Amino acid sequence: MKVLSTKQLETNAIASAHDLQLDLTCLNFIEIKGVDYHNEALNFNDYDTVVFTSSNAVDFFIVSQIQIDILKTKKIASLEGSSKATLAKYGLAPIATAADSKQLADILQHSSDVKSVLHPCGSLALDTLQHTLETADIQYKGLVVYETILQPQQLTETYDFILFYSPSGVNSFFSQNKLSPSTVCCCIGTTTAAALKEKEPQAMILIPEKPNPVAMLEIVHHYIFNNKEQ
Repeated sequence: MKVLSTKQLETNAIASAHDLQLDLTCLNFIEIKGVDYHNEALNFNDYDTVVFTSSNAVDFFIVSQIQIDILKTKKIASLEGSSKATLAKYGLAPIATAADSKQLADILQHSSDVKSVLHPCGSLALDTLQHTLETADIQYKGLVVYETILQPQQLTETYDFILFYSPSGVNSFFSQNKLSPSTVCCCIGTTTAAALKEKEPQAMILIPEKPNPVAMLEIVHHYIFNNKEQ
């Protein structure tokens, strides 16, 4: 089965696709560039909690030991999967995690010790976290640490499965392409799935239990196996 990943995958995911006998192609539909946020007037003492909703935000926020030391004095919250794993790479562990931004915001708004939140994020980040927290009278500051640039590519062949990792990736894909009626999509989480449903309401969408590329490939393999048995 032919599988398209809308971003380049790491070696372990590519190896997993090979083990699962999936014909994987990787094309980057977005480009990520770091932003020098140090020019922005910012007092880290104003925030008791730092929230990460992407692994890119972790990597582009932490540019030296200084940021790690700052985070060690704060409460940290993050999405599960790659965001949490990237924090661990720096020796950091979130006190709260969730599958998507809405669930994470719900947890934070019911935490009595969360009064002010700093959210390192990308230039195309959704306002879900901000809206929920501000409605709960929690101070919110979005800090753009990387820029997301759409890189639309027009497909020249049809794929059995397409993997999506973010709403921006969905938007980039559909700016140049349409889904074949037989194509099954796999989204890393519910936020990305919702963005896909806006573009293609009739799309068949798979969502893995764990938000990472290997889990996405595994659920694709499971779907293929189950449909062969029918």
